[in-house]
Amino acid sequence: MEMVKRGFITMELSEMLPQFDVIEEQGLCYLDSPNVATFDMRNTTSELHLHEFVCSENVAREVNGAFSLLNDAHAFAHYTNKMFTQWTNTPALKDQIKMRVHYGQNRASAFFGMGSLLLWGMEHKVNIHQPL
Repeated sequence: MEMVKRGFITMELSEMLPQFDVIEEQGLCYLDSPNVATFDMRNTTSELHLHEFVCSENVAREVNGAFSLLNDAHAFAHYTNKMFTQWTNTPALKDQIKMRVHYGQNRASAFFGMGSLLLWGMEHKVNIHQPL
């Protein structure tokens, strides 16, 4: 199944989008916040790396026309959690959501596990990074 590519979100377009929470330390940003932490699994099922990048530019792991699926996963988990909380007046989860992106190889699915963990696989030519 061929996926339609949406293209890059440039700085001009990103100025219209809300920012998402990160932790910044000495010019490095980490995809970590009170509600969401995003890890780059580097196409393994065991390596766990909190995603970090130089704050001025984050284009790590560019795939299929997207600058960084790690950014997308982190932002959409944050916004989905925020929307759920606003609509129901209760948090979606008690614990921080842990996004594990680029999980394994030849996986074209996303799944939920262990209470607060979302895993996003990658398959050749297919990206899964929309929130559940």
